[in-house]
Amino acid sequence: MKDGYDNILNEVIPNGWELLSWDYLCEICYGKDQKGVQNPEGHYNIYGTGGIMGKADSFLYDKPSVLIGRKGTIDKPIYISNPFWTVDTLFYTKIPSTVDPLWFFYTVLNTSLKKYNEATGVPSLSRSNLYKIKALTPPLPEQRKIADILSTVDEKIEVISEQIENTRQLKKGLMQPLLTRGIGHTRFKPSPLGEIPESWEVNTVSYFLKKEKGSMKIGPFGSQLKKDTFVSDGYKVYGQENIFAKSFEIGNRYITKEHFIKLHTCEIHPGDIIISMMGTIGKCLVVPEGIQPGIMDSHLLRLQLDNNKMIPSFLSQLFSSSLILNQVDRLSVGGIMDGLSSQIVGSLKFTIPPKEEQYEIAKILTLIGDKIDCLSDKKKEYEHVKKGMMQKLLTGKIRVLI
Repeated sequence: MKDGYDNILNEVIPNGWELLSWDYLCEICYGKDQKGVQNPEGHYNIYGTGGIMGKADSFLYDKPSVLIGRKGTIDKPIYISNPFWTVDTLFYTKIPSTVDPLWFFYTVLNTSLKKYNEATGVPSLSRSNLYKIKALTPPLPEQRKIADILSTVDEKIEVISEQIENTRQLKKGLMQPLLTRGIGHTRFKPSPLGEIPESWEVNTVSYFLKKEKGSMKIGPFGSQLKKDTFVSDGYKVYGQENIFAKSFEIGNRYITKEHFIKLHTCEIHPGDIIISMMGTIGKCLVVPEGIQPGIMDSHLLRLQLDNNKMIPSFLSQLFSSSLILNQVDRLSVGGIMDGLSSQIVGSLKFTIPPKEEQYEIAKILTLIGDKIDCLSDKKKEYEHVKKGMMQKLLTGKIRVLI
C-alpha cells in the first residue's frame, strides 16, 4: 500500500478522499421541449447536445450545472454557470453545496461516458446507469483547488482558440480580394468570373498542368493496394490523413520495392499537389522536399503543374478559397459520400495572375496559414497538458496544497 492511500472496495483511495457514486454528487434531471419558450430575442441560452441552439424567454435552471447528453452526443459534457434551458435530449444536473460544480464537470469530462451507452443505434444514456458511476471525491476545499487549476488551463486554451478564429477570419477576409483583384491594381477588365486585373486571365486546372501523361493522376484501384500487400517497412503509402494532418510524417502503411515498381506511376514527388477525393473532398497539400519515397492511395489525386504557368503554393491557396470550394460543392458526386473525379478537378475555373504576383499572394496567405497552424499546435499542447493534469489531479496522484 502506497503511503497516503487507503484501500476501500478494492479501489486505491487517497487519504481523506471518498469513493462516491454520482447519486451522492448530483441530481440528474431531464431537459424539456423548448418550443413553448423559444424566442430569438430571449435572454437565456437553449442548449442541445451540440451546444447553444437558440434563445428562450425563461430558464429551466439558474444555478451552476453540468449538462450531459442523453441521446446522440453523449461524451461531450458542458459546464454552465448562468441560467439556461436544455432540450429533452440533454440531462442537466443539480449539484449540492457539498460538491464544487466545476470540479464535478471535470470529473464527468474525465469519465468514459461511451462505456455506459445503452443503445445499438443512436447513443443513449440513462439516469440509473449514470447514478451508478463512482468518482474519487476529495474534500470540498480540495475540489475547488483542483477546479481552479484546471480552469486556468482551460482559459488559456480558450484564448488560443479565439486567436485561431480571429486569424482565420483575417485570412478569409484577405483571400477574396487577393485572389480576385490582386495587389495594387488600378485597371480591370470583365471576365467570366467577374472583374479582374487587366494582366490576369481566367482558365481551368487542366490548362496549368504539365503536358505529360500522368500530370493528373488518381491513386491505384483498391484491388491493386489491398491490406495484405502492406508490409512493416519499405515504400510509404500516403493517404488523406496526411492532407488533414498537413504532415507527411504520419502513417504506417508500406509496400515492397517490387510492388512500388509496379505502381510507380502513382509515386508522389516534391512540388506535386495531392487532393482528397472522397468524403472530405477538395483538401489539398503541396508535397515538400525530403519526404520518404512512396505512392498515393486510391483516395488521392495528384497534380503536376507547369511551373512556367503556375506555382504550386498559389494553387494550394486557391483550393482553400470559396472560388474553388463553391465549384467543388456544386460538382462533387456520390451517394452516401461525396467524391471528386479527375474530370471535375480539371474543369475547375479560376482567375490567375502573372507568376510574380502569384508568389506575392501565396506568400501573404501562407504566412497567415502558418500562424494558424502554429496556434493550433500550441492549443493541442495545452490540451495534452490538461488531459495529463486531469488524470493526476482527479485521482489524487498529485495532491494540491490547501
